[in-house]
Amino acid sequence: MASSTDVLDRWVSYSTGKLAPSRRDSLRAGNVFSEGNRLYSYGHHFELGRIIDSEDESNGIRLAILNGDRYSVTTSKHQAGTRRAIADAGIPSIILPFSAVDRAGIMLDTIRPHEIQDDAWRTVQRSSSNLEDVPAYKRTTYVRAADGTMIEHDVQPDDDGLYRWETSEHQLGASVFSAEVQAERIIGTCEGGYDGKPDHCPPEVGYMRTRHPHEITERYTERRWYVSGFDDQERNPLYFLAELPGRAFSYEAALKMLRPMAVKMADRACQPVTRQGDIFGIPSPFTLRQLRKRGATVEKRRHLDGTSHTGSEVAVLPNGVEYARGMLRHEPAGFRRPEHARRKIGDGKTWHVIVRNTVPQDAHGNPRAWTISGRVD
Repeated sequence: MASSTDVLDRWVSYSTGKLAPSRRDSLRAGNVFSEGNRLYSYGHHFELGRIIDSEDESNGIRLAILNGDRYSVTTSKHQAGTRRAIADAGIPSIILPFSAVDRAGIMLDTIRPHEIQDDAWRTVQRSSSNLEDVPAYKRTTYVRAADGTMIEHDVQPDDDGLYRWETSEHQLGASVFSAEVQAERIIGTCEGGYDGKPDHCPPEVGYMRTRHPHEITERYTERRWYVSGFDDQERNPLYFLAELPGRAFSYEAALKMLRPMAVKMADRACQPVTRQGDIFGIPSPFTLRQLRKRGATVEKRRHLDGTSHTGSEVAVLPNGVEYARGMLRHEPAGFRRPEHARRKIGDGKTWHVIVRNTVPQDAHGNPRAWTISGRVD
């Protein structure tokens, strides 16, 4: 009976031409199965990865795209086996959370990597008041008795009643890539109902958005550039996928591209810039009195630049420029939990001018960037 490992190895071997194509369209063993160039764990709801053929006539393999989403312990084992099989075959690969790629509208088969950094393993500190939460292989420890024998006994909680242990977690490598995306843009407005095709809005000019029935939009395909990585400023590194405003061929260049010109000028002047997510705070020489003389209105815990980040005190000039001091907090709407730790803005007393990163925005002002907290393998 074939095992999951057999399926992984045979899937790679068929794809690379080392084995003759199977008589069946799929391979299956246990909870892993393949369909052509795609590999799945348990069902079609979780694609482990796919192998993309070369775009020329060489009949070679261009790339393996592996899913970086985390789903379950067993699926994580399938993902580790897939990474091993791809690496053993010498196939270039990129790991991306398919959930983020899907939200970005990226067409997977069109991805072209420009830099892929190595994966990493990080040590994570865990704690629980329940011994059952501790991994089985860490629930016991050994001490040497006077006669030299080893005695096994249960681990004991610390003085605060918590059991503590360490685990190693896989972290996908950062990358920069380009890909084609199905996008839409506003090309006009008209009046109409919610049916999407009012008589006086010619359907041939575009696709009507039901959320915005008075807008005429058209769909098109274009190639865009993206950066994938982790915000290591957070205690638990936060995964992000962001569209770039231009072309970048390295991860370092991509991160620099996301810093607006005002931040770059502050960097050159050796000014300490505060960042939380996509918000930057640059020290300013103004006092509260000077800001008020310039016509600023002051609010507490105001959201900054239309984002889910807030400042303890926010001063807004008539031209819309925002200044903040105190603490930066991430306070998303609804039931979302904060993804960023609170961060003091400089010394907490100096007013800082607030600017956003350079991630492009869609037609409705939403940044084309996506984050995943805690569910990336």
